[in-house]
Amino acid sequence: MCKTDDIIKKGNYTCQCTYVNYDTAIANKEETTDLNDRTREDADYDCSTLDSKYNSQGYSGTCVLH
Repeated sequence: MCKTDDIIKKGNYTCQCTYVNYDTAIANKEETTDLNDRTREDADYDCSTLDSKYNSQGYSGTCVLH
């Protein structure tokens, strides 16, 4: 009998985010987050949730999964 872990492949991914402030005088923020032992779908979801990390501080974020 196959185990679920044998069918669903997990891997390590990196989420690269850039946050641009609405006030152009304030520097951008850049962050890299390691997403380890996740399926591609889970890593993609986790990375996408980081887009809004600094919204309350006036930043707009864009994150890309590698």
